Amino acid sequence: MSNPNLVEGIYFTMYPNEILEAINQSNMTKTQIKICNHIIRQTFGWHKSWAIISHEDFAYACAPKEYPCGTPYASQKQRRPL
Repeated sequence: MSNPNLVEGIYFTMYPNEILEAINQSNMTKTQIKICNHIIRQTFGWHKSWAIISHEDFAYACAPKEYPCGTPYASQKQRRPL
């Protein structure tokens, strides 16, 4: 197998195994895992210890596709239609 660093179009983020194991052993929802992964990509992926991430960036990267941003999902879930 060739070196992935030399293949154009293939990118990856290296981050500590402890974080990966903690995420795998947690009982987070799919959306919460997407949020964690997005933060990891925006920090470790760019070799930074912190990053400023806009709400729009989170929405684009992490919002569940069945509940687009702007939909009051939480209030719909609490109402429980008859």
